[in-house]
Amino acid sequence: MTPLRSPGYATDLVLLGREGGQVEEHDDHLVVRTPANPTYHWGNSLLLRRAPAPGTLADWLEVFRAAHPGARHVAIGIDDPAADPSPEEAVPLGVEVERDLVLTSAPPLAEAPAPDGCRLAWLDPDDDPAWERLVELEMTDGIVGTEEEHRTFVRRRFAGHRSAIRAGHGGWCAALLPDGTPVATLGIFEAGAGRARYQSVLTHPDHRRRGLAGALLRLAGEYAGRSLAARELVIVADPDGPAIGLYRRAGFADHTPQVALYRPA
Repeated sequence: MTPLRSPGYATDLVLLGREGGQVEEHDDHLVVRTPANPTYHWGNSLLLRRAPAPGTLADWLEVFRAAHPGARHVAIGIDDPAADPSPEEAVPLGVEVERDLVLTSAPPLAEAPAPDGCRLAWLDPDDDPAWERLVELEMTDGIVGTEEEHRTFVRRRFAGHRSAIRAGHGGWCAALLPDGTPVATLGIFEAGAGRARYQSVLTHPDHRRRGLAGALLRLAGEYAGRSLAARELVIVADPDGPAIGLYRRAGFADHTPQVALYRPA
């Protein structure tokens, strides 16, 4: 496959492939499918190789619908850092322009000890109760669709992650209270070309601003350098969101803008 420009999209596709995803290559776009998780929006998407020409967004929506005829969502990534689709064109079509930022760092990240009252631990991919507790933690971060639909989606996503962990491609860690309840979590996976990609960085709303995410970022970065032979750590963030400051303080530097067109349902 022709290399992608965005380290975010490139690592996304490597991870998806290891978790059962499929990529169909065309001259000007890729069709991404994840049969095991049909409600995973970015696992069932299009990725355009170039910025869409003005006036063509409606045509690309038709390409998406033809590729994913049963989808209620729309998810179209654009692998062009200079892409600047017009909201005036997108919004009448029922989609929003999303802008993220890819950040990178060489391991290790900045020192970040775990705060008192929590311990950091790596999850056994075969420990069903531990992963079910992570499902409930994920449910605190917003729900797409009904509660049961979202819970099913999260379980399927974790099933893919657990399969990749069993195959030796990465690991998943959490900050645990003394009773074993997870209050912060993230994954880290080898993602080709000497890269390791962070996944699903999340802290429970009642436990934010305690340094938990920073401690997990550091732990996972050390693991990636030591056990995954990673030379570059990759993470993606909302440039206007609260997490990006944490990532920069940890040692990540801005790399590439990343643009997409999205409608959740």
